[in-house]
Amino acid sequence: MSELIPANQNPDDTVFVSEDEFGTVVAGSTSAVAEFVAEWQGNSSLAHREAVLPPSALRRVRAACAGVLRSPDSASYLIRGDSSSPAPGESVSYRRVTRSLETGRFTSNTPISPASLAGGPQIALATAAVISALESMIEPLQESLNRIEDTTADILRLADAERTGDVFGHRRVLQRLTGELDSGAVLTETDWSSVAALGPDLEIGVERLRNYSTRLLLDLRVDVAADDRADLLEKAVRKDRLGETLQLLLIAQESLFLWQRIRVERVELREDDHIPQVLESAKATLREHLAADVVLVANLRSTLGTYGTLRVSEFHRKLSARSLKKNLTPLRADIDSFVTSRALQVARWNEPTNPGVLDALRALKAAGDSAVDTGVQTVGKAAEAVQRSTESWSERRARKSQRQNPADDQLVEP
Repeated sequence: MSELIPANQNPDDTVFVSEDEFGTVVAGSTSAVAEFVAEWQGNSSLAHREAVLPPSALRRVRAACAGVLRSPDSASYLIRGDSSSPAPGESVSYRRVTRSLETGRFTSNTPISPASLAGGPQIALATAAVISALESMIEPLQESLNRIEDTTADILRLADAERTGDVFGHRRVLQRLTGELDSGAVLTETDWSSVAALGPDLEIGVERLRNYSTRLLLDLRVDVAADDRADLLEKAVRKDRLGETLQLLLIAQESLFLWQRIRVERVELREDDHIPQVLESAKATLREHLAADVVLVANLRSTLGTYGTLRVSEFHRKLSARSLKKNLTPLRADIDSFVTSRALQVARWNEPTNPGVLDALRALKAAGDSAVDTGVQTVGKAAEAVQRSTESWSERRARKSQRQNPADDQLVEP
């Protein structure tokens, strides 16, 4: 592969880029990688976040790029989220990107044929990319652990996911094993056998937690009055623990992805002939869970957005509006935290706006003249009631003032 290296190549002027549906591996000298990433960050048309490659992935990238770059001593992983990233199932692209002598920016792209990377280097890059994708999909929410660890058993019971067992214990074991692999340790048969059976249980547990979150939406009946909707939202927050369920779903998924990473490394070590099959299996897992989480968030946001907003006929129920907002706010925060942690590309919330009197009259007018007459009478009666209440309050205030200042009555002529 030495023919891939230009004779006059400056290590600081060239980076190697490998891109698939989940992200982009950028390798090169430390300064070249940093400057390339900075250029991406300055390009507003690209949506991505940067993650540091795990040490075991970095070792694979450096070994695989040795024939493409003269000094591949650094690498980063860019999780792409824009429309230009490869679609699911597309082949991986390989490029050498060189700095322009005129502009000083990385603009010159030279495609590299996959055939040039056949065998070990290509598999090593694919393995590094999958490991990096698995590692970057979940960012542990340390601040949430204390809030939900005490309620884990209750949430698993509600979700009918007791088979998942000790979520935090599994997570700690898997993190320890991946930490040892990053330190250069070899995955022994004993270590693998201790966690091999966790995969199916983790998969089942994740699905049941996600399904439980979806089932809670069915309990939020839209045909009930605003007061009842506020009560059902409070039940979802306090009793059904929707927010905590989303946090536990994150941790369960993280454990599943850690297990997938250990599986990849185990197959690479013991059954390397099957590594392409296992890499595709791991990518399919990432693909399926991303899609399922996008659907879950879309359903949650749509339901809560409709549920937490007053109907036109309820425009006068200000106390109900405050109660709905009080219970909706923590759920929105939990959903936003879930979206951020999963780096999901979903639409923003539509800020709910409760209708006013004019909205009610416009809706009545659209319904027909008779409805308008009835609506105007209703609004008129409401206004009369407010007026009577105001007049009554004013009279009471005047009488109270007279009692407090009886001398004023002597100044009034008969």
